Amino acid sequence: MSDLDGNSICLSRSLEALLRDHLDDTQKDLVFKRLDHHIKKYKALKERNPKRVAEYFQISMDQRLDQQMEKQKDLSAKISCKAGCHECCKQVVTITRDEAVLLREVIEDLGIQIDVNRLLKQVDANSRTWYQLEGKDRECVFLDEGGQCKVYNWRPLYCRKHLSLDEPALCNKEDSRHPRMYIDPEAEIIASAATSSTESGPMARLLLDEIESQASIGPSPEKTIR
Repeated sequence: MSDLDGNSICLSRSLEALLRDHLDDTQKDLVFKRLDHHIKKYKALKERNPKRVAEYFQISMDQRLDQQMEKQKDLSAKISCKAGCHECCKQVVTITRDEAVLLREVIEDLGIQIDVNRLLKQVDANSRTWYQLEGKDRECVFLDEGGQCKVYNWRPLYCRKHLSLDEPALCNKEDSRHPRMYIDPEAEIIASAATSSTESGPMARLLLDEIESQASIGPSPEKTIR
């Protein structure tokens, strides 16, 4: 947790480490200016078009990472993430409330079936008990039988910025080994701005909240998702 113009901001662990160990004062000032830019953009969008907030941050991150892949020609070959690789999908994923709303809408509009019992088990687990769950119970509820994401186009920021440079098995983090990750400062700034701008927390809890909330008020009007 840090502070920007008197307001508390929630920094990702990777961004905290960059600020603490690798950036000089000038670079730190630039980081906070970029955070301020994205947070102000969030507030403006929230007032004008709330449903575009999650989309804005996701598109911003995709554009940034695509630019970096284009600039660093050898980077794409170093990233070990591939379709069907899903060891990282057994971690606790942090999302924003806006992303939870978007995912609930995608579930409804596309008729996606999820394992609610598994979601309930994940809600009951915390950072200390997560790896006491059976392997299948730790898997994201959006994985299909082939280990691919059913909501890939709408996946959270946390998932978008998770780019491993090591063997996929290390992403499970069930033991003491951790993969080498590609860390992009701007992507971490975007993610930190999103979590600082609205409620955030474990995906299982926020998604279940949204599903239960919508069930209590009935179906929403017909809408189109991107």
